[in-house]
Amino acid sequence: MKKVVVLWSFSAALAIVVTMGSTGDVSSQEATPCQQQGLALTLSIPAMTAGVDYSTTAIWPSQIPPAVPKFTYGRITFFAGNRCYMQVRIADPTADCFEKYQGDLKKAGWEIVAASHSANPENIMIMAHNRTSSINLQLFPNDKNPRQLIGSIVYTSNP
Repeated sequence: MKKVVVLWSFSAALAIVVTMGSTGDVSSQEATPCQQQGLALTLSIPAMTAGVDYSTTAIWPSQIPPAVPKFTYGRITFFAGNRCYMQVRIADPTADCFEKYQGDLKKAGWEIVAASHSANPENIMIMAHNRTSSINLQLFPNDKNPRQLIGSIVYTSNP
C-alpha cells in the first residue's frame, strides 16, 4: 500500500507530492505539474536536494542563484531545495540584520513588498520579489531558548 501526501508551502504557491511505499521508502515525482486552483499556474517540480546540515560550516549554499543576496548576518544551519524552491535556515542573527539585509535586497534589485521588526518577543519578517522570484525572511524566538532568534529564508522561483 502506498501513502501519498501533498505538502503545500504556506504561500500556496508550490505543491510537493511525496509518496511513501509500504516498506517505508520515500520518493517524490520529478517534473510533476501542479495546477493551483483559481490561479491557473502550472509548475514543474524537480527533485529536492536532500537536506544539508550547515551548522559546522556556515557557508552560503552554492545552489542558491547569484541574484539572491547572501545572508551574512547570522549562522547558516541547514539548506534544502531545488531550482524552484529553496530554504536556508538561520540562527543567531546580528542585531542589525533587518536593516542590512533589506539594503542588500534593494541593492540587488529586489522590491521590498512587506517588512516588519517587532520586539518583545522579537520577530523579523521581510518579503521581497523581482520579476520571476520571491524571497521571504522570517526570524522568531527559539521555543527551546526564547532569547535566541532562529528562522529561515525561503526563495521561490516561477521559471
